[in-house]
This record gives sequence, structure tokens and C-alpha cells, in this order.
Amino acid sequence: MKYLLSAFAVLALAVACNHDPDEMVINPTTPAIAPHNEVVVNDLTVNETFTLVWSSARMDDAEYMVYVKRDGAYINLGSTPECSYSISNAELLSLMDIKLTGEYALTFYVEACSAEGKLTSKEQVVKFNYSKITYLYILGAYQGWTENSECSRLLQGSDGVFRGFLHLENADQSEFKIVSQPYWDGTEYGPAEEEGKLFVESAEGAPANFKKEAGLYYIEVNVDELSYVMLPLTSVSLIGDAFGEPAWGHDVPLYYNATDKTWTGIANVTPDKEYKVRFNNAWDVEGYNCSLGESAEELVIASNNNLRTGEVSGLTGFTLSLYDYPYTIKTGAVSEDESKLYVVNSTDEWNYSKGVAMQAITNENGLTGSFWGLNALPTAASDAQIVLSRLQTDLATRFGGDAAAMTKYAAGEEATPMATNAGMTLLHADLNAMKLTQLAVSKVGAVGDFNGWDAGNSVQFSPVEEGKTDKWVLEHDFSKDGSMLIIFDNQWNKVVDGVEFQTKLGGSCTNLQINGSNLVMTKGKHKLELDLTTMTLAIDGAVKDLSLSPDFLEITGAFGAYNWNLGAASPQLRYAHENRGDVDKSRFVGFVDMYAPEGATGTDAEFKVTYPNWSAWLGGVLREGTTYVYDIATSFGDNIKQPYGLYYWDVALNATDQVGVATVVPIGSVNVIGAVNDTQWSQDFPLEAKGNGIYSAEMKISGEFKIRCHEVGWTAGDTDWKYNLSGKGESVVTVELGTAVECGVDEANFKVAAEGNYLVEVNMGVSPATVKLTAK
Repeated sequence: MKYLLSAFAVLALAVACNHDPDEMVINPTTPAIAPHNEVVVNDLTVNETFTLVWSSARMDDAEYMVYVKRDGAYINLGSTPECSYSISNAELLSLMDIKLTGEYALTFYVEACSAEGKLTSKEQVVKFNYSKITYLYILGAYQGWTENSECSRLLQGSDGVFRGFLHLENADQSEFKIVSQPYWDGTEYGPAEEEGKLFVESAEGAPANFKKEAGLYYIEVNVDELSYVMLPLTSVSLIGDAFGEPAWGHDVPLYYNATDKTWTGIANVTPDKEYKVRFNNAWDVEGYNCSLGESAEELVIASNNNLRTGEVSGLTGFTLSLYDYPYTIKTGAVSEDESKLYVVNSTDEWNYSKGVAMQAITNENGLTGSFWGLNALPTAASDAQIVLSRLQTDLATRFGGDAAAMTKYAAGEEATPMATNAGMTLLHADLNAMKLTQLAVSKVGAVGDFNGWDAGNSVQFSPVEEGKTDKWVLEHDFSKDGSMLIIFDNQWNKVVDGVEFQTKLGGSCTNLQINGSNLVMTKGKHKLELDLTTMTLAIDGAVKDLSLSPDFLEITGAFGAYNWNLGAASPQLRYAHENRGDVDKSRFVGFVDMYAPEGATGTDAEFKVTYPNWSAWLGGVLREGTTYVYDIATSFGDNIKQPYGLYYWDVALNATDQVGVATVVPIGSVNVIGAVNDTQWSQDFPLEAKGNGIYSAEMKISGEFKIRCHEVGWTAGDTDWKYNLSGKGESVVTVELGTAVECGVDEANFKVAAEGNYLVEVNMGVSPATVKLTAK
């Protein structure tokens, strides 16, 4: 191959050689691959580009073939006329059939080809460190069969096997599938007919669901061999020299906490010692080591490295999370609290984690040293015993012995239990007099506005399971909205041995209290599920308090595009600050444009305030001495009338009695304020009323802005920010061009994606109001 040198180079050579060359000839040269640093491939870099660079072969029209060695033979990656070749890390590893994490040395060479011949480079080795994290996902009834949401995962190890844990809380959660992605478009795996083998989704159809009994499972899956293992784990514990003698000779149990899906326990810890998490009180479960060690922040299955207590010492709480990777165990110091006392019973095999919290009795001076409690045992537990404990561990201060004259046992001291009744028992513990008073009860009922508060005629719950008293159920068609309490034995109270027991539960569905305040019950058919171990009440499957307050109010009548409850849904008033952290559910606010409908002959809009789906109609009476303040109630039959126009509404509602006060403000202008027309939140730019609820104008916007309204008769500096339309929520909302974006009331700013001149169009004739930008 010939290269003509530049005139300067030729001149230089002529001087040096002292003769006149007419042409210089450069011979082809074997290409040399440049050294390459180690390539780290992980979740962040897997799609980055790997580039191999080499020196020129100095051949006319050279084409370079790039090769890499796989399984002892070279494969052709491709060809290029350039002195470099690029390929993504993901594509290269796929061509090399590298699926497992680890370190790999890949050997490359380059071959230069042209009409002049062929030249081959020396081999060049490049190290790849493959640490990309790969999961299988478990979707099932335990997480609602929901795609792209929280779920348990299995992590692929360096040997290609996926490992992890799955907990099924109850029989209703027994079915699940294993999938390659957190959604249903990936590969699905289920059980094959042969035990321990997988059936993978194929042309033959989708696999069946796995079905397992409630409990914790250790799972291994090998997708290459289409095999799996699912081992039931019956206990979770800690073991090590951190927990005293015999070192590594006794397990500290951890118990499942359904509230936050963790395993918890308390132990007396020695600092700077070691421990591990293990299952079934064994190092191997059916031949598989699924113990956990390495790091508390990222537990590793079958790790050779123990966990360390470090500076942690004394009474310590442990919280183990196995729901999803990374698995963690957290520690925290535990101390006794005079406001806490737990009932622990023999029927739970003295499982202190199941100890039921008692309720501290207080007065104007604070704690009294007395507690209310409730024990719900099987009806056949005639020889049941209990102790009272300051903490959910036998390492705490406890009370037992004779109920009439209890003994206080120091932390760690052996405690003598007290006899108790079978079935349900209300408890009163007086730690000043060291006396425990017990009242046996057998019936659970509901009483309230729906039955005239007739305790003797309460609606009765039934036990969920015959012979047990911890869980109760009631299905009833409640005749009216109002308040409710749960009572025992159809009575409000009863005196036993000088103690007046309040035999009723109330307060909150999430934390029922003896002698608590009234609960809310709404009209209609409801299913109530009472759990006396967690002291919670689920109504229609949800443990939360009902509210008589509607989700929104409507202004229903004849104005704008609305015709009472015919046709379009009525405009809504929403909770004040509905999408902010300080939501106020007693107030309903919003803008309603009551423009005159087509063909209207009068001057006034006519309407009422209504509940969703027009389930309640509130008429209004104008308050004396006001222009637009109304008392509203279902008992008021008259419609409200006021002139057509744009109004801001603020309704304070007493939902229980379905009465309230509506304050209505006539709006005189709709404006844009913010980074507008080269100003910074210092000037309103008015929008022109176009009719039918539309307000618009052209302006320059360079950043954030809001729609600010002013009442009729407003003067600068007066209630500047009281009435404004905004983005929904607490974060700035970007308005996409040509899109009508729904507005909140007095919430986040809007902003534009780029500075420009825009037509701003606000539609107050729809609910919720919208803002739209069009580039000009």
C-alpha cells in the first residue's frame, strides 16, 4: 500500500538524504489492539458501550474483522473500515452466553483484510466484572396479583440459582406464580406434574399457579434446569455468642408482626459478639443452608460471615425484614415504660410477642398506675394462666402469683402465673394495690343510633370459629347513619369486687379502647370483623374509621351546562387542600361558574348543595345581614337563588347532622400571575371572559405561575391569595402543550416546560376547572 507524504515531509527527507525522492512507500503493518481497562458491568452500566480500538494496518480499503473467543472457538462480532468497534455490554455478554455474575477474561483479535492480503493482530485479553443483579418476581394473592408493585423477589446467585423467601399470611393468599418481570408480559413459571419441576409458559399454554399453605417458605429456582425447591420454615430465630451461655447453643425466637410484615424479638445482648439468623432451629433445612449473615443492612443467604452486635448491648429489640431484597435486620435499645403493660397467656405457649396491650387509665394528673385489659381465650381453656409484663419478653418486669395480691418479679426472674377464666375476660390491674380484678363475659353486640341505643337489644356478633373468642363477625343492615359502640353481655357496665367495669369498646376501629368514644356507622349493609387480640374492627374488609362526611359536595341546579341531576354530572366542591398534607375534611371548596344557560330568560341561577349521586339534598336560607352566606340543611326545602356569575364556594359541613354554612364569594376577575411577561409574581395579567366558562389571553411565560382570582370589588393588597387555581398536590405541575390539565384549589404552582408565548385558556365551566396552553 502506498501513501504520498506531504510536501513538508518530502522536503525534510530530501534535505536529510541529500537526493530527490519521487515517492515514499509505507508497508502494511499488523494491527495492534490497544490495552483496555477492566469493564464493570452492573445494572447501571449493562447498556453502556464497550469499544475496542486498534492501530491502522496501513492497507488500501482495509476492512477489519473483529473476533472474540467463546467456548474455545472464535466467533465473528462484525466488521468495520474504522480502527475501532463498538458493541453494548448487554449484547456482548449475550453473544458470549454469560448469564451468571462473576469475573470473565474475554480474548479478542482483529483481522485486517484488503486486496493486498490479510494481517492478524495479537490476541488481547479484556477483563469483565459482571455483577448485574437479576431477579425473579413472585406475583400472587398475597400482594393482590398486582403488576409493577411491591412483591417478594428471588435473587440470582453466582451459580445461576435464584433464592429468596416468601411469606403467606393466611389461606386466602395460598396461590402465586413466579415470573421473569414484575408484570404479566414476561415469562411465567408454575409447577409441572413432576414434583420439583417447573412448567414454563409456552405454546402449550400458561402454567398453573403454585398453591401453598399459609406460612414462611425458603425458595430456590433453577430456570436452566426448570427445577425448584420450596421449604416450609416453622420458626425464625437468632443464635450466637451474643446472647449469653451456652454460646451458639440456644435460639432466641423471632415472631411474625403482621402490621409491618417483619419478624421481631427481644434479647439481652453482649456487645461486640457474633450471631446469625436461622430457621427451624437448625443450620440446614432438609439439606439446604438458608441461614442469614454477612451484613445487617444486606443479609446474605448461606454466608460464611457472621453478624456482629458492635456497640449494641443490654435489652435489645430485633426487627428482621424478609418481604423483599435487600433482607435486613435492625436493632434498637428497649426500655420499660410505665404506660405499657401486656397480658401474656399460657394458651399461646407463653409467646410474649402475642401479648395483648392493656390500656393505661389516666386522670387529670396523668398515669394512675391502673390498666384495663381484655383476654380472649378458647372457651375450653379451663386451666388457663396469665402473667402481666412490662414488655413483650420474659426478660421484662412481670406481675403474677395471687391475683388478689400480685407479686412483682424483677427482669429475668422466674414469675408465677395467675389463674384466669376460659373465654373472654375483662381485666382491671391496679399496680398500686397490686390487685388484678377479672370479669368473665360471653356475648359481643353492637348498639347505637340504628337501634335507639337499646343495650338490651344489641345486634349480636358471632364467633368466627366455634370454641374461640378472639375473633367475631357481624353482618347487618344498619337503618341509619350515626354512632355506634361495641358492648359485652348487653350491658354498659358492671361492678365486681368494688371495681366498676365499663363493658363497652369504642374510640377508633384501628385501636379500640375500653370505654372509648363512639364509633361512626353509616346506613346500609355492612360486615364487621372484630379482632380482640389486635383490638381492631374491620368494616367491609378495611380496618379504618368510617366517616359520615362525603368525599365531595356538588352544586346541583339549572345554570351553565347543567340541568339539575339530568345529563352532565354536577360541579364538585372538594376537601380544602385535598391534595396537600393539611387536608381539611370538614370544609369543601371550589369555583363554580354559574353562567346563564342558552335560552335563559331570568337573571338568577337556582340550585341546592347535594351529596355524591344526589343521595342528600341541602336547601339553603340566606343569613340575615349577608348577601351570600347560607345556612344549609336537608331540612330546608327551598332552592338557593343567586345571580348568574362566577363564584368561589367554601362550605363548612357537619356531616353527622347534614347541616352546614355555605360562604359564597362572587369573583370579578381571573388572572395569571408568576413568571409572566418578564415579571416575577408582582403583577396580575387578566384573562378575558369568552363565555360558557372560558377565560383566555396571550402572554409570555418563562417559569412557574398560578391562576389567581379576585372577588368583585377587590383592591390591590386585599386577600391577594385567597382564591386561586393551581396544580394538584404539593409539587410543581408542568403543563404540557395542548393538554387540559385539571386544577386544584390553593395547592401547587404550574410551570411551563420552556419559555415562550402562549395562549392561556382556563375553563371554569367544567369540574374540576382546567388550564390549557397553546404555543403562539
